[in-house]
Amino acid sequence: MIDNLNIPIRILKEYKHSKASKECLAFAILLKTKYGDSSIKNVTTQKVMNVCHVSFAKAKRLIEYAKSDNKLFTVVENKITVNTFKDKELKYNRKGQSFMSDYCYKLPAKDYTFKEIYKLITIILIENTINASERKSLSTDVKKCGAEITQKQMANSTGVSRSYISKITKTLAKEDNEGISIITKNKAEIKLAMKTVNKDTIIEFKKNTGRSKFIYNKKDGSAFYVIACRYNLVCRTETDKFKHVIYNQWNRIKSFSKSLKESASASIMDTELMGAYC
Repeated sequence: MIDNLNIPIRILKEYKHSKASKECLAFAILLKTKYGDSSIKNVTTQKVMNVCHVSFAKAKRLIEYAKSDNKLFTVVENKITVNTFKDKELKYNRKGQSFMSDYCYKLPAKDYTFKEIYKLITIILIENTINASERKSLSTDVKKCGAEITQKQMANSTGVSRSYISKITKTLAKEDNEGISIITKNKAEIKLAMKTVNKDTIIEFKKNTGRSKFIYNKKDGSAFYVIACRYNLVCRTETDKFKHVIYNQWNRIKSFSKSLKESASASIMDTELMGAYC
């Protein structure tokens, strides 16, 4: 069993759109957590049932998923191997050095069931949505702290229904025995935008709130607007699991060390890396 599994967020987003695709990805993640070589040998429906803790019908379906998805799996006779999750596309930094990387969620080592992994896919996508939105809307105003996200936006980013989003976020916001929760969630608010809607009040509304959308009340001519739920990813243990991972970092370090040895006659402070400390 591995210590941590780097799961690229791009793969989670790619496979979020249907139950079948999420089950396929969950099966791949589970096999990577169970087997060091990412392979399950002598595959039978019964064996998949035991490994994943699923029914006969679902185990059979997972095997079929593996056979039909050659991006995630390689199937040779009765052996299923999960392909690497790494993005092999070369990226280049400002100095022209190539590297391969992904923005990942570091899944801790644990004896997971298929059901747990399947649920985790949605939870990771929810946390990533909050994390990304928080970085975009950093504020020193305590009242405005947190990511303002509608349930529709959250549903679109995770591939699940609004009702399921509501259920999961309530669970994540629930405090444990030590009074710690994974996220905080403030309820949506309905606020008065304008007592009377006209050109001047619309301009004033946009200036004061930074918003352009409001809901007109035909009965009294007023208008109101909705402040969506605000979310904070407050658990440091969870935020630390989201990392940019450079896959060939050690190759770059070895290459740099080798160049240092080859230029031993030169002062180390003249090198590009150490020169930053001068």
